Amino acid sequence: SAQGPSAPPESPHQGRHSDYWIVKPRNLARSIDTHITNDIDEIVRLSSTFPKVCQRYIDRPACIDGKKFDLRFYVAVKCFPSIASGKAIEMGWAGRWPHTHTRVLHVVGGVQVAVYERFAARMANEPFRMDDFDSFPVHFTVMNYQDEQTRSKNVVMTCTHFKTQLANEHGHHDDAAVAAFWKAIIDKVHLMVRELFQTFVQQMTLKENSSSGESVLTNPTSFAVYGLDVMLEHTEGNLEPRLLEVTFFPDTARLVKEDRGFWDTVFGWVFREERGGAMVEVTM
Repeated sequence: SAQGPSAPPESPHQGRHSDYWIVKPRNLARSIDTHITNDIDEIVRLSSTFPKVCQRYIDRPACIDGKKFDLRFYVAVKCFPSIASGKAIEMGWAGRWPHTHTRVLHVVGGVQVAVYERFAARMANEPFRMDDFDSFPVHFTVMNYQDEQTRSKNVVMTCTHFKTQLANEHGHHDDAAVAAFWKAIIDKVHLMVRELFQTFVQQMTLKENSSSGESVLTNPTSFAVYGLDVMLEHTEGNLEPRLLEVTFFPDTARLVKEDRGFWDTVFGWVFREERGGAMVEVTM
């Protein structure tokens, strides 16, 4: 029978979260100008160079082969206008609904969201530990932009291989147990995605209601692909997904090497209304 999750990495703060925080620029990538510290004075000082985001540092991450990792999920979003009662307006896009010059009733914006079923797993090069916070190979997972010596140590796994190994390390070995282990995690990720974009729609609606410009949410040509970086944290015997950041039109090179049909599938969902397959729609 399946066993419970293996023990999380040792932490000097057992039973509570540590006082460490990760501080990073709000609009940069590749861990540039990113710092881990428990010094409040340093956190305040870091914000003086560039607008920063400060997040609790996850001190009990799920690890694979002792090394921390994050998962990049690819999420496609498209806007659609829905008809509601109200004043008539004119809008259109040749070849798509609503047709050019068609007059429709008041349009309320919304989004459709789908998560690609495969993710990219990115791993640190050295075993995780809660010290030596300046050690990039211990505390960071994006290694493909580093020097050649660092890149030569990269461990690259396909999504399928990664899923199997992580489940095995948590005591799940037969196919049914592996599938159940990941279903519990993916269901939580989909819930997180839904809540994220529900908040986005609410904020965009409030912003656009206060302006006179055209709404992005009612423009049927609007779409985007986002990369959601997620870590898994040991919490009371469970693995809970934690959203780290969201990247607009992210690098997909690693996933495309594994799955050359990625963009065909995404564009099929966005432009040709193709349903099912690798695009898993999230109910909004």
